[in-house]
Amino acid sequence: MDEEQIEIDFVITERDTNQRARPKEPVNRQKFWQDKEKFIVDKTGTWSCPDDSHPLFTIKLTKEKPVASCYYCSKTWIYREDAEFINAELEKTN
Repeated sequence: MDEEQIEIDFVITERDTNQRARPKEPVNRQKFWQDKEKFIVDKTGTWSCPDDSHPLFTIKLTKEKPVASCYYCSKTWIYREDAEFINAELEKTN
């Protein structure tokens, strides 16, 4: 059995090396979560993200998975049975 060897040429560009060399900035998770556009809802179900600036993306909320985010715009839906109360409280603070 002869094994054939194949040579592969590739070039590492400056862009590639810059991406690897750049240190990642620490993520402030609390600020990241605070800055997200969130919707608190009192019903589970499946629907499309209403943002039409990106491709269609389906959101699915269940009691087992009560948080869902859009892949494209990061809008986040949170299922809570007391959503009506929470939204009313948020309205008071804004």
